[in-house]
Amino acid sequence: MTMPTYQECMKPTLDVLSDGNEHHIREIDEHVAAFFNLTPEERQQTLSSGMVLTYRSRTNWARCYLKKAGLIKSVKRGVLQLTPEGQKFMQENPDAEVNDAVLMRFQSFKQFIGARNANHKHGTEPEPAVHGEDTPDVVFEKAYDQINSALADELINEMQQLSPKQFERLIMELLKTIGYGVDGEGDLLPTLKKVGLLRAQDSCWSQYQR
Repeated sequence: MTMPTYQECMKPTLDVLSDGNEHHIREIDEHVAAFFNLTPEERQQTLSSGMVLTYRSRTNWARCYLKKAGLIKSVKRGVLQLTPEGQKFMQENPDAEVNDAVLMRFQSFKQFIGARNANHKHGTEPEPAVHGEDTPDVVFEKAYDQINSALADELINEMQQLSPKQFERLIMELLKTIGYGVDGEGDLLPTLKKVGLLRAQDSCWSQYQR
C-alpha cells in the first residue's frame, strides 16, 4: 500500500467522527492506518528527520486542515468531535471525496490559507500552501535539504579557488575544530576517509592534476 497523502486522510478522519461522538486522536490514527491497510513496516516509516512517523504526520495535518475548515473541533486535549458544520457536511456528502479544493468552500479555511499566502495577489483566490502528499513539515525538510545542498556546492566552489597548501591548512583547522586527529604529519587521506571529506578533496585538487 502506498502511504496515503494528508488529503486522503481527511475522509477517513471524518468517517470516524461521523457518529457525533468524541474520539481520541490515537483512535483516529488507528482507523486511518487500518483503512489504508498499512503494514507494520509502513506504520513505522518516518520522515527524513527520523523524528515523526509519516502516517501520523499526515493524519495530523489532515486534522489541522479540517479544523481550519470548521468541520471538526478539539473538545479536550487529544480528543476531537464533529462541529455542527461538520455534521451537516457529512450528512449531505457521506461518500464525497474530501481534499483542499473541497475545504476551500468554507470561508474559515479560505481565510486561513489566505493568511498563509501572504504574497498572493489581491483579487485572486488564495491557494493551499501545500499540495499532493507534501505536508508543511515535508516541505520544510525538502527546503532545508535544498539549502544544505546549495551551501555545499557554494562551499566547494570557494574551496576550488584555494591552492593545495591552502586547502590542506583549511582541512587541518576543520579537523582540529571537530576533534579529529591527523594520521601522520602531512598525510590527510586516512582522516579524510573517516569524516567523508574525500569528495571535497577530489573536487578541489583535481584541477591541479590535469
